[in-house]
Amino acid sequence: MWIDGFQSIEELNAVKTEWAKQLDRISPIQIESAIQACIDSGNRFPPNLPEFVRYATTAPEPLPKSRRKIYQ
Repeated sequence: MWIDGFQSIEELNAVKTEWAKQLDRISPIQIESAIQACIDSGNRFPPNLPEFVRYATTAPEPLPKSRRKIYQ
């Protein structure tokens, strides 16, 4: 199980805190694009933080205008 990769609750909480700090620097559109890129990658496991940030910060395809307005 994924959670078994952490030695303690404190380590898990530290990882959550770091993810939250990094996600705060990324726009909702970039996050949505990164999630879709993860799905499209076909990888069986979720990305680590640097991989997710890389997905989020590479030039995504623009969202259709009908979906862009929900992020404005």
